[in-house]
Amino acid sequence: MAPKKSRPGGGGGGGGGGGDGESCDFSSPEKAIVACHILFMMFMAAFGVTVYVLRKSGKRISDVSKSLLGLPFIGSVVCYSISTLIWIIFWIVLRCGGSADINWLVAPYLFQSLAYWLLLFVVVYQLNMVLLQQLGQGEVSKLLKFACLIAVGFIGVLTFIQIILESNAWARYDDRYGSDDRLETAFQFKAAWISLYFICVLAGGALALFTITTKNAAGGLVIHLALLFLWMILWVILEIVIAARKLDGAVLEDVGVLWMQRIAQALTYVFVLCIARHTAWSQSTEVNPMVQQGTAPGFIPSQQQGVPQQQYGMPQQASVPQQQYGIPQQAGVPQQQYGMPQEHSHNDPSKGQAYVQEQGLPTAHHEAAGTPIPPTSLPEAVGTPVKA
Repeated sequence: MAPKKSRPGGGGGGGGGGGDGESCDFSSPEKAIVACHILFMMFMAAFGVTVYVLRKSGKRISDVSKSLLGLPFIGSVVCYSISTLIWIIFWIVLRCGGSADINWLVAPYLFQSLAYWLLLFVVVYQLNMVLLQQLGQGEVSKLLKFACLIAVGFIGVLTFIQIILESNAWARYDDRYGSDDRLETAFQFKAAWISLYFICVLAGGALALFTITTKNAAGGLVIHLALLFLWMILWVILEIVIAARKLDGAVLEDVGVLWMQRIAQALTYVFVLCIARHTAWSQSTEVNPMVQQGTAPGFIPSQQQGVPQQQYGMPQQASVPQQQYGIPQQAGVPQQQYGMPQEHSHNDPSKGQAYVQEQGLPTAHHEAAGTPIPPTSLPEAVGTPVKA
């Protein structure tokens, strides 16, 4: 990293070899490292502006999206951008004849460590909190939320200790020695810290994928979530490789490892944005925006309302015939009235048609019903002959 040093300065971007020329005499590996930092810096700057504009515009962004793209996520982008910018300035000053103080390395390590932890907070804690809301307020959900908070908080404490150790080691680095006990201790602690960081990412990814798959989430959201943790696990593994190389006394980071790590980190940030902007969060007003329609009726009130409507329709249809059957029962009263004129005509057949027409009851009733009875049919019905 610095002239006359056998130790690297490369946590976020590698250290440089010697050479005190007056011109910018970058070696081939150093040129590749600086180019990697510059491209990553340009990406982070553009990405940060995009996130800020999307968040401030408020168009088509749900509350869940604003939560995932909140201050911790923006803070991670800003801290990593500052760290990368300082690395670029340090390399240019160092290789272009300037005087680059080794104490400059305190700032990039500090901002890089903060960026790592803030990204972990977003991915492992905030994202899982959004997904765990689908489990309700039961004991399992509360326990898992508490476990995520404890895990991220523990890594946060270790991050704070790691920043102190590494900053103190570089600030008090003695140029007269090729090795420093403080720096060795800081490298060892960082290797342990990034290993625990890796375990936390694995646990958070397993919990997130388990939660989202058990809730029948939309396929696109599951894919984005899987890719997010895939790229994050990849760059954390590469960070472990870098930490191990520092313990072995490597001066420069491997260029291929550095490029792969930066690409994986960039894709991690991109997929966090993709998850936050996924249409599943705005398709439902329920707490669970991931659930597909028709797969979980408990989260869709309209489906629950449709079931009782059909059940109530069955007794209503059955009650209509009961009321209709009561109408002909009441219509049976005029049938008893038919017998009254028939008995009169039988008791006094001498009146014949004249008697029936005078009473008028059967004729009026049947005319009202639309079926009038001829006058000659009544005596024949009772079996009494009609006299001339």
